[in-house]
Amino acid sequence: MTQDTKPKFVDLSDLRNKCCSDSSKPAPKKEAPKREAKKAKSATAAPPEHLPADLKKDLKVGSWSTPHKGFIKDYLRWAVPRTEAPLGFHLAAAIVGLGIILGRKCKIVVGDLTFHPNIYSVSVGISTLVRKTHAINMLRRILQKVKKILKLPHGFFLADDGTPEGLLTELHKKKSGIKAFQEFGDFLKQTKKRDYLGGFAGLFTELYDCPEAYSKQLSQDGFKIKEPFLCILGATTREWLVEGMSESDIQSGFLARFLLFPGNEETKLLPITPKRDTKAEEQLAKQLAELSKISGIFEPTEKAKQVYSDWYTRHRRELKKSDMGLLSPYYGRLEGYVWKIAFIFEATADPDLKSISADSVQLAINFVERLKQDLKPLILKEFQPGYWAKKVHKVRVLIQDAGSTGISRSRLLQYSHLKTTELTEVLAWLGQTKEIKSCKTGTGAIWYVAVQRKDS
Repeated sequence: MTQDTKPKFVDLSDLRNKCCSDSSKPAPKKEAPKREAKKAKSATAAPPEHLPADLKKDLKVGSWSTPHKGFIKDYLRWAVPRTEAPLGFHLAAAIVGLGIILGRKCKIVVGDLTFHPNIYSVSVGISTLVRKTHAINMLRRILQKVKKILKLPHGFFLADDGTPEGLLTELHKKKSGIKAFQEFGDFLKQTKKRDYLGGFAGLFTELYDCPEAYSKQLSQDGFKIKEPFLCILGATTREWLVEGMSESDIQSGFLARFLLFPGNEETKLLPITPKRDTKAEEQLAKQLAELSKISGIFEPTEKAKQVYSDWYTRHRRELKKSDMGLLSPYYGRLEGYVWKIAFIFEATADPDLKSISADSVQLAINFVERLKQDLKPLILKEFQPGYWAKKVHKVRVLIQDAGSTGISRSRLLQYSHLKTTELTEVLAWLGQTKEIKSCKTGTGAIWYVAVQRKDS
């Protein structure tokens, strides 16, 4: 750099904010017809006018896409104002609750594939202050009322603790149920410490696909569970989840079967929670009891298949990127979850459903894309530290080797072999940690220089 191109230093925090918001969004697709974008917008439900202001905001396009009528809307309207737990946690509970109510008697047939509405979900809070277990307990309260209405001999929730053998014994008796984990991260940690818990991962993986029968030899006795149906509703914090999981949990496909609901949104403070609304609870229980009558084989309409095919093509193109790393197992599983969620959305909005509509498929796609936005930084920066650290180290060394002269952004792109969005994220991170500073030349080019630490 010459003297007449005196650098002007800029704040890299803005750069980080920009890259974090942009990199998590799918890149615009030029080949997508305008009619598709218009259709997607219309298919996303507008928030009902009578919902609380904070709830209406969360139901807008770009956040959570849900049906504009039915159980999910009514459940969120009841649950969200009564606890400090993020909306996403209540949404996870509502979807799992619907999944267990619809159950094994509902089949989603798409071509040669068959799906059932069983859902594995984990609500991931940023700290213990998000009241992550409240959402589980509120669903438990509603389902207990459903049990009384339907006069069922067993409840919907399985035992909170126990061993894989204990779970199988209970499923052999009940056939279906929700396995709840108040602290899912600690559960993962214990499965690696205690041998008698190690069989849970394999068991959950097998039961996710809803086999016609599951056979197991326990001690000297063997038994067969016909048509088992399991849903999982867990909660944890990012710190506990990262501490408890291993790379094999992802690579094996075990954790990829879970929908991870982030608790990123700012929660309200409720020093004193509202009084219980028993009338609303009874009404929600009655809704679920009515939905339990739904059964049969459900297929998507031709229009719904086309909506899915268009998204599938874009999704697969994103999946083939070389930098996906540990995201690949998750992205692959989301393809099946689109059909599960679409069916649940269709059922809650239209209990007399005969097929799965294009609108419900589009809502499910929007829903899954919302999950992907939070999944990418969570996996790549929290669960895959080696992958992230490798990119950071590569850029850090290039800048340090350039010395006081610095190195331009274009050269960093050339020598690091990173994508533009990847380099932007790394530079923002190094700027936030005060390892580098940026400067602009007279021509507008941005250069980066390593910060010399006082103790070096």
